[in-house]
Amino acid sequence: MEGRKGPFRVFRFNIYSTAKIDPKTNLMMTRTSTIGDFVLIACKELRMGRGSQINAYSALLGRGTITLGRDVVIGYRCTLMTSVDSARALKMNDASPEENREIRTAPITIKEDAFIGSHCIIMPGVTIGKRSVIGAGCYIDKDVENGKVVLPKQELRDIPRTAYL
Repeated sequence: MEGRKGPFRVFRFNIYSTAKIDPKTNLMMTRTSTIGDFVLIACKELRMGRGSQINAYSALLGRGTITLGRDVVIGYRCTLMTSVDSARALKMNDASPEENREIRTAPITIKEDAFIGSHCIIMPGVTIGKRSVIGAGCYIDKDVENGKVVLPKQELRDIPRTAYL
């Protein structure tokens, strides 16, 4: 599909031509699911429910499984990581021998009708409940109950106006 813009159908699925999917990833999706422009998928397994979509520039990474329920929306530039280095390890970089690293791997589950705003980071072992909304820029490392709205922590403080005069 060289030079063609927009989504094209692969086995009746909507996968944009610029999406990169690791050949080792076991991809299970329905015909109404969409993987957008420049999405990177390099996880053990990705299961996408009917009507789910992953928007442009998002990355789904790690050694674990990611499950997206029906009608889930993953916003632009989100990162879902099923594996991370532990700070308890002797080393925390990919160049170090495996025996010096401690990698924590756990699945990520996002249940039906959930919405994940742009620029969110979802960590291993997280389950996001049905109809939950995760606001743009959130870092999620704990489960979110059904129907909850999560907003990023914002510290509001006064800045003396005279500092800029």
